[in-house]
Amino acid sequence: DLRFGGTPHLDSPESNHLFLAGLPDDPSEVVVRPGRYRVVATHGPEFDLTHSEIEVAAGEHVALELSRPRRALSTPGWLSVDLHVHAEPSDDSSFPLSRRLASFVAEGADVIVATDHDRVTDYSPLIRELGLAGRIASVVGSEITSTVVGGDTPTTAGHYNALFLRRDPSA
Repeated sequence: DLRFGGTPHLDSPESNHLFLAGLPDDPSEVVVRPGRYRVVATHGPEFDLTHSEIEVAAGEHVALELSRPRRALSTPGWLSVDLHVHAEPSDDSSFPLSRRLASFVAEGADVIVATDHDRVTDYSPLIRELGLAGRIASVVGSEITSTVVGGDTPTTAGHYNALFLRRDPSA
């Protein structure tokens, strides 16, 4: 049960991850059930892991002391890109665009490619609004669903990613 601001927070139903990217809506306090925790931090595949062990009793506030991950690998001339990203506009995600973007910034990604199901999503306005220009770039895209109904394929669906689209809010 991971919460911030009183609101349950999960990246996915199975997740216990919390991505902090230095954004105004990053939580300053996280509520967890009483117990022992090992908190692990990273800034993506080019950085090492740091960790801290904490124990929390019911109703107790515990300050987390966690070292900043250090760069472990230098990759000049390379980009970290995810070519298939879903967020709230997609029918299979409830993750808000701002938190999805924060997760990519926290992981040290250079480019995020929006491929929400049958929606054209553009992170660029949000990148500008959150002051993240220069930290991450975006590619506008969509994951197009095709369905074939027939005797041999009664419920077949295929998906194709289309990239470098223009978002038309009226479409």
